[in-house]
Amino acid sequence: MLNNHELRLLANKLSEKILSEESNGKCDINIYQFSEYLEYLYIHSDAEICNLKNEIWVILKADPIFIEHSDNAQINEFLNSIDWSSIIKTADIRLDFKSALENVEHGYDLSEALHYGFNDEDIHNLAVIHRDNPDLREKIEDLLEDCNFHTECNDFNEGNYNDYIPEEELEK
Repeated sequence: MLNNHELRLLANKLSEKILSEESNGKCDINIYQFSEYLEYLYIHSDAEICNLKNEIWVILKADPIFIEHSDNAQINEFLNSIDWSSIIKTADIRLDFKSALENVEHGYDLSEALHYGFNDEDIHNLAVIHRDNPDLREKIEDLLEDCNFHTECNDFNEGNYNDYIPEEELEK
């Protein structure tokens, strides 16, 4: 298996290949964050999961930095250790919160799949959905409360979206 240093190198190489960004070592992740990073790549690129797997395979096979992990069995073991279905499920929720919320009975039904956390983009998207869809407000508030985003939940409940939606979008 890859150690944390090797995972950071792999994440940086994936950024350069998939997002076409010069990473300059900015992917400072550890083994526990690697799946979340793959989810980020899946959401913010046109890459399919099979492309991500293939890119990982190519990097591990071809890059001399990973020579000790370059045999097929080790690469397969590493790729099989990643919960790809969880990555896809979480990414699909984040890509379309509205549909995900419409398809659950309670907002908190999504909490575990989201690892009880949100990034700024998620909060922005939830704020817009909360503002524009009164029928989903209770589910969004349930989800925020269950994930310990109490301040955001309270703000949304009071119709205070100023901190979450840019001013030019608030006028819509």
